[in-house]
Amino acid sequence: MALQVVLRRTDPSIITYRLQAETVSVDYDRSAIVAPLPGGTSPLLLDLGQFKVSIVIEGWISRTGTDLTDGADPIPDKDDLELATRDWWSNGITIDVPSNVEAATPTRDRYQVRIMKFRAVLKGANENRWNYTLTCLGFLLTQGVT
Repeated sequence: MALQVVLRRTDPSIITYRLQAETVSVDYDRSAIVAPLPGGTSPLLLDLGQFKVSIVIEGWISRTGTDLTDGADPIPDKDDLELATRDWWSNGITIDVPSNVEAATPTRDRYQVRIMKFRAVLKGANENRWNYTLTCLGFLLTQGVT
């Protein structure tokens, strides 16, 4: 069963894509500072409580030129995700990631993100679909959106 991940840009215009994802990974990376001290003593370790969130989404997308929809939201093809990676630079980019899919009312966590990397791989055994990896950096906006 594919996970439903919503990629949305709200600035300057609203564009919403519904990604079919096989895996979604959310990593929190703290940015501690380690500074060596003279005299062979233990290094100075500072943790200012800063961290970044890295979100990696992997799955399959259709080949170029397919205009598929899931309800009202389009399912992007390879060209759509390439354009989003190249052209979406605003503060209004969010990703909704499933967080509690087993509940009676499934919830999502909403992150404000920047798209850092898009990778598409065409494999010989499946020439109609591309395997994609979308990497984003950001922070948690809202937890438990229904």
